[in-house]
Amino acid sequence: NARRFKIVLSPDEDGTFSVAVPGLPECLTWGKTEAEAVRNAREAIVCCLEAREKMRKPMPRFSRRAPKILTVEIPA
Repeated sequence: NARRFKIVLSPDEDGTFSVAVPGLPECLTWGKTEAEAVRNAREAIVCCLEAREKMRKPMPRFSRRAPKILTVEIPA
């Protein structure tokens, strides 16, 4: 059975893409292109899960609820 993780793909000013995995806060990666960033995210998720298992950290609980991503303004 495949596990599914939501990822947050953010374009950076230099044209690359950053990736965060809300279900695995320690899991961050990037790529030169969107496709590379998604491939790297898959690899990073596998590595994070393996590390959690080795360190006997709890595995993430899977939720069907989507994370809420907001934009906030702060004074200049």
